[in-house]
Amino acid sequence: MYNILNHFYKDPFTGEDLIPKKKILSLTLNETVAEKLKAAITRKELVIRDYYDLWFISETDFDFTDKKFLSIFKKKLEEEKYRENYSHNFGLDQKSIELLNKQISTELIPVIRIGETFNINKVFKRFNRIMQMAENNSLK
Repeated sequence: MYNILNHFYKDPFTGEDLIPKKKILSLTLNETVAEKLKAAITRKELVIRDYYDLWFISETDFDFTDKKFLSIFKKKLEEEKYRENYSHNFGLDQKSIELLNKQISTELIPVIRIGETFNINKVFKRFNRIMQMAENNSLK
């Protein structure tokens, strides 16, 4: 998908763009979210930011159960040849969950807004429900 790169650099006298507008190749929103969800499920070295980002995407009322989105997401998993069950806690074992919990204080808190907190268990709870709804939706 091509998008026009807009900016706010204008000549103060003429109002003309100081930098020419350019078309850039970019992912659609569905592709971007599918990539993020795929990363949370398949990444070998877990990173807490994947789950943080997914939490905030889910806060925007993004429809993870939309058939078009699910088709893109499942295609991305197929490309990775991923065949394990990810419907509960993204398919993570207890050791992986403990690692993510440790990363909250060491990797996430230093780079998010001061005073902000993050609870990975809320992410698991929400996405367990989303994955169940998505599975039900894809069966229809």
